[in-house]
Amino acid sequence: MRKIITAPDGVSPFDKEGVALINLGENATAEELAIEETRLVQEWEDAQYQRTRVYGTGSIYPSTGEQLDMLFHELETSGSLTISGSWFNAVKAVKDANPKP
Repeated sequence: MRKIITAPDGVSPFDKEGVALINLGENATAEELAIEETRLVQEWEDAQYQRTRVYGTGSIYPSTGEQLDMLFHELETSGSLTISGSWFNAVKAVKDANPKP
């Protein structure tokens, strides 16, 4: 099954009609397609917290390079990773600001 993606505007779901048709096939009834479109949009809306964590307007994850740098320096300094380290705290802050529904 395919999922819908975010439209180029960065806000709305993209091509729910086309994806529903791909998922159900050409023999699907209009009612089946409407149900699948609704399901796809709900699935897309339920994953909003994930998009906010990555592309959000406030607390978003540091870049991969920044995260690797945090991990490196923590290991170099203390020899281990802890829940008081900079990487853990940076990631936890984003997760706390954008909780799963």
